[in-house]
Amino acid sequence: MLHYYMFSFAMSNSGFARVTIGWPDQIVTESRLAYAREKAIGGQSDVCPIAVSYLGQMTPEQAIS
Repeated sequence: MLHYYMFSFAMSNSGFARVTIGWPDQIVTESRLAYAREKAIGGQSDVCPIAVSYLGQMTPEQAIS
C-alpha cells in the first residue's frame, strides 16, 4: 500500500493539470513536487502549483478506481 497525493497545477494559458502519485511514506518534498510537475505537464516552464491533496493510504488498484 502507498500514500497517494493529487497535485494540481495552473498553467499560463489558463489551463490546469493534475496528477495522482503514490509513495511509501507521507513526506512531500521539493523533489517530489518537481517530479509531480514533470509527470503532470512535461517540460512546460511557466506552471504554478496550486494544491496538494492527501488521498490516503491504498493499493494502486484502489487509487485508479
